[in-house]
Amino acid sequence: MRFAGNKANGGIYIQSSDPGGSNGDYWLNTGAAPNIWYIKQSGAWAQLKPQPLPTRAFPSVARFNI
Repeated sequence: MRFAGNKANGGIYIQSSDPGGSNGDYWLNTGAAPNIWYIKQSGAWAQLKPQPLPTRAFPSVARFNI
């Protein structure tokens, strides 16, 4: 994919330095802390934390006897 001005549709930035942006925009840091996603909230960037899958996300798997 190509990003004009390091910004994709929907307020997503992919670059190494603080892109500025507006509340609700996302930023993928490619600099000193690579591959960390941030979201702009209340004028500041906050790191997005991965959410764990619920336990037993695939309940049908337990029904098979192999």
